[in-house]
Amino acid sequence: MNNENGIYLTFDTVPEKLKVQAKQFGWDLEELEKQGKIEIINVSLNENRFDLFDLIKFSAFKIKAKRLVFDNIATFAINLDLFSIPTGYAKKVASIMEVSGKAVGGNRVHYTADTKKRIIYLIAQELSKLETTNLLITYAGRREDSITTDGISEFVADGVVRLYSQQIGAKFIRTMAVLKMRTTKHSTYIHDFIIDESGVKVSSAEEVYK
Repeated sequence: MNNENGIYLTFDTVPEKLKVQAKQFGWDLEELEKQGKIEIINVSLNENRFDLFDLIKFSAFKIKAKRLVFDNIATFAINLDLFSIPTGYAKKVASIMEVSGKAVGGNRVHYTADTKKRIIYLIAQELSKLETTNLLITYAGRREDSITTDGISEFVADGVVRLYSQQIGAKFIRTMAVLKMRTTKHSTYIHDFIIDESGVKVSSAEEVYK
């Protein structure tokens, strides 16, 4: 709508399924791909020592991307040992984590230690270099004192939007709340929302609670 090209990076969803789902909302992702408006990156978990961030940077440069969806952080963290990671990051955290393996091309190392929490900082750091607006998807935490399962994402991100599915009587209602949004005044209400053929529609909670 704003003529801003974007990247959708996914670990879990097959691109063909994503395109079918998008058509339900009237979005022809295949046509947008042909026009160079969107790049769908399906990250295979069958490859070893995959250089993910170089691929993202190449794709962003190729289509001059302004927006990026990273779907999702949890899957990336679980499969961290499959990827090669920038050595610049390794140097910063070498004192607090175990690093093993040989460099690839002189600028990559491989992690074998449990780095799931610390790697969230790497994702934010690497994606910030693209100068894109990045939407990072992850899972909600089950404990009351943690917004996300990793417990780190909510501090690294500039904004946090949480989606809920709440049972009201015999029906489940989708709701959402903006928990954090740096440099922006945002609503502090929980909003109902629906997903229909035109996309996502968010109800104005301010009008309801006046």
